[in-house]
Amino acid sequence: MERAGVRPAAIRPGAMRIRSGAARRPLDGDVPAAGRGGLSPIARVAFLVVFVYLIAGLCFQVVEVLQMRGLVLGLEDQVAALRAENQRLAQEIEFTKTDEYIKQVAREELGLVWPDEIPYARGVRSGP
Repeated sequence: MERAGVRPAAIRPGAMRIRSGAARRPLDGDVPAAGRGGLSPIARVAFLVVFVYLIAGLCFQVVEVLQMRGLVLGLEDQVAALRAENQRLAQEIEFTKTDEYIKQVAREELGLVWPDEIPYARGVRSGP
């Protein structure tokens, strides 16, 4: 008598009828772990530990690379700012070598007055 949805042993894939004296082919569930190419539980745990260690190391390396990339970008910004300041200072040095700069310093700091100019002082009273 067949139940609904259950095949007889002769029709199920991978199953054989047992005859007297005949060799029995084991079903898939009957094959031991070592026979299927599997690993022992200790080996599985060891591989899992090594795998987790490698993944954690990779994650730490990625984080370190990202931090270094941020540091490099910050330093590149500093270098650009310092180059701009160096260029400004070089222009200022070149300006100090000109006659216009010498005249400017003589007027502002030394009080130079040209012969055709009338000197005056702000905020200074003359007389008693």
